[in-house]
Amino acid sequence: KTPGVDSLSSSTPDPVSSTIAPDPRCRRLWICTTLGVVSRALHNPLVQAHMARQRERTGSVLIPHKQALPLMLKHLRAGHVVAVLNDQYFRRSHSILVPFLGVRAWTSPGPALAAIRTGAPIVPCCMLRDGPDHQTLHFQPPLEIERTGDLRQDLEHATTAMNACLSEMIRRHPEQWVWTHRRFRHSPDLPDDLYRR
Repeated sequence: KTPGVDSLSSSTPDPVSSTIAPDPRCRRLWICTTLGVVSRALHNPLVQAHMARQRERTGSVLIPHKQALPLMLKHLRAGHVVAVLNDQYFRRSHSILVPFLGVRAWTSPGPALAAIRTGAPIVPCCMLRDGPDHQTLHFQPPLEIERTGDLRQDLEHATTAMNACLSEMIRRHPEQWVWTHRRFRHSPDLPDDLYRR
């Protein structure tokens, strides 16, 4: 265990990068309440059905990414927890440009907006593989979310803080992050043809 990081063991094969929790003292998130998981449907319907079964067998509720914000807000206001994989590329028209692993990257402000609107803390976490069919979920302390009244600035600060925490987790365990995802698409800091085949 890393000092200052709480952890839980699990055999659920689903990494989580950010959790928005209604109560930061709730360490065993899915035991204390229903866990809503924001997810994007996979292209292969058989793989999608398998992944949905894996996530739902633990009692999680799937939140489709296309309707994520209203459903996240509803879930949080009901006192539940929401897990978001916010280390992935998000369309430029719905995202903000903030640093991630030292490069500006388009990132969803959704978790920050949900936290600001509901008062729920953002609790960064990551799941690390530490043996055959076994992972440990590591929690970081809740992020400090500024609420200055300037929503654009508050979203940028919160999303930057979230990305800084995620970047640190990835730097500690780079072999466990999905590097094949085209996370840095359209970054002004990288060549345009970064992902050309």
